[in-house]
Amino acid sequence: MKTTRVPWHRDEILVVAAIGIKYGWPKTPPRSEMEKLSSLLRRCAVHPEIELGEEDTKFRNVNGVERKYYDLLTARPGYPGKATNGGKTTHSIVEYMIEHQMEVFEAGIKIQQMLESDTYRSFVIPGLRV
Repeated sequence: MKTTRVPWHRDEILVVAAIGIKYGWPKTPPRSEMEKLSSLLRRCAVHPEIELGEEDTKFRNVNGVERKYYDLLTARPGYPGKATNGGKTTHSIVEYMIEHQMEVFEAGIKIQQMLESDTYRSFVIPGLRV
């Protein structure tokens, strides 16, 4: 499968959201966290249909992961500026996160741990509809 425009999976977004929650949603996320997450997502466990070639440098690169972070940040209630166009799944996660921040954080951490240990599998999060 060609890697341009691969939609972000719910689980990828949850891991990004967990970073925002962990650090209190700073305007600039920690670069080391973005680099680590980019490396994990580029393994493609969430998208097993993808085989990355050398030319696929943009798939879930650091800039793309940071962009998804900003999509989440700007969609949060009370953000003073204009929201970016993060997509339906991103907005659904932000809406859910308003009432269930700890569940989002715990799910994101669990997914990150599964990605790190090569044991990734998606799972149901009660109440989250995406």
